[in-house]
Amino acid sequence: MKSKDVKKAAVEAAKRGKRAAKAISKAAAPKIKLMKKAAKPYVKKAKRAAEDLMDDAMEKGREIAKDALKAGSKQLKKASKAL
Repeated sequence: MKSKDVKKAAVEAAKRGKRAAKAISKAAAPKIKLMKKAAKPYVKKAKRAAEDLMDDAMEKGREIAKDALKAGSKQLKKASKAL
């Protein structure tokens, strides 16, 4: 085979591969849509759970920060009294 023939065959094979990939994706689209629809409630629940977890973490962080500030101010008062 000449190099032109090899190149031509490779180009044709690439075109066929692209067509096959498009056909496969087109055939799989309805199934993917159904899978997304089925997963939607689980995704919603997971998002809600993550939001709740973040809210709890923020509240605990605020409490810890307040406690640290209170402890720091108490220590400052003690130090100023000692002086």
